[in-house]
Amino acid sequence: MFYWTDRMLLNFNTSQKALLWLFIQAVILPHTIARQCYWRNGASTLGEQQPCFPDKENSPCCATNKQNGDPNDVCTSNGLCVAQVEPYTGLVLQNGCTDSSWNSSDCLSICPDCKELASSALF
Repeated sequence: MFYWTDRMLLNFNTSQKALLWLFIQAVILPHTIARQCYWRNGASTLGEQQPCFPDKENSPCCATNKQNGDPNDVCTSNGLCVAQVEPYTGLVLQNGCTDSSWNSSDCLSICPDCKELASSALF
């Protein structure tokens, strides 16, 4: 088993430390920082909206980070969301996308005329 220690970092020269820092910024940080989601009109969503597929460059978003005690919505494999809060339990929603322009093919285009709506489209 490999363990990282402070002594190992002290043995790195300046160039190695710089490369390590670049590696952390380029590879590790993007996966730990949640991507912003946007409504069809380009407005930022609330923080409860999170990408359904965080490993993809762009992704549909669902309310999977609720902080108020309500149950989180469920992301489906096609990027639609299933509401879990009464009285909306079971309703299918199209929420946000991580591409603010919605030009990505990863953003669902089920309700293209819903651009005037800042929130979900219900089905």
